[in-house]
Amino acid sequence: MFLHGKKSRGYRFLQEALILLFLFGYVRRTQRGHVFHSATKKIESKLLHVALRNVQPILEVRKVRVAGKTFLVPSYVSKKRSFRLAIQWILEAAKLSLKNQKKRILKSKFQHSIAIEIALALQKKGGPRKKREKLHQLADANRSFHHYRWWN
Repeated sequence: MFLHGKKSRGYRFLQEALILLFLFGYVRRTQRGHVFHSATKKIESKLLHVALRNVQPILEVRKVRVAGKTFLVPSYVSKKRSFRLAIQWILEAAKLSLKNQKKRILKSKFQHSIAIEIALALQKKGGPRKKREKLHQLADANRSFHHYRWWN
């Protein structure tokens, strides 16, 4: 989540973003209004996985040069790569929204922007989801070049 090995800081930001999702109302309380800590962690991790699953790309395009021409060849994305791309896209969108908010009077924290992006991903909306759809449209438009795919 962060550069230079600051994993604890990234983990703390993610936990705070998931708590904000809880406050936004994405996690329901029990009838008595109590939520157990371990149950909350399980629900929050499920929310995060659903959000990432909604953003993960299935296809991507690669540039292949054949006979002096460059073609965009669609190919499948591995699970690890699609998971990493989903995380990367959500973080990029959060950084971009934070950068746009700095121009405004009211500034919010990075945790808030991560929580908003995860909430949008849960609703199948937002920048990362649009990026995924554009990538799939590009792969669909270039499906006639799939016979140039020799690396899979």
